[in-house]
Amino acid sequence: MRDKSKTKTILASALIILAIVTLLTISLTYARYSEEITSSDARHTGDTEYIVAHQLEVRSVEEFIAAVENGYSNIKISDEVEDPLVITSGVTDVGADLILDLNGHEIQRNNREPMLNVTEGVRMTIIDSSSSQSGSFYNPVGSVLEISGGTLTVTAGVFESGPRKSE
Repeated sequence: MRDKSKTKTILASALIILAIVTLLTISLTYARYSEEITSSDARHTGDTEYIVAHQLEVRSVEEFIAAVENGYSNIKISDEVEDPLVITSGVTDVGADLILDLNGHEIQRNNREPMLNVTEGVRMTIIDSSSSQSGSFYNPVGSVLEISGGTLTVTAGVFESGPRKSE
């Protein structure tokens, strides 16, 4: 009899512990899930607002290439830049997540190689904060960008490969 009583006590304790753990798991999961659903965060509404804090403004092709090579995460082409920015150096690997604001400017390359290569695991986002939304990439003889395992998101900008009709 004592063994049955001891077994019942152990079984009842195990069931109570199991019920407590289950209820705790459900309550934590429900709280997190309901917070995500009701969040007014831009990621959940589809409206993306770009954070421009710590944004590096570049004023030349050399500064642009150096900023990409040094892993800056938020680069804006300065208003002071004369259009177009012509890239003559080799392909530059984008090795860190990058938001590139074209700011209404055109970046050109006249080479069979692309301007930038978005490497494995890297996210590159291209925006154009100018009112004209006329920022662009142009390469008359090759591609403008290469994606070798990374992710490219374009919210504004024109990408042209091949000669223009006016050429």
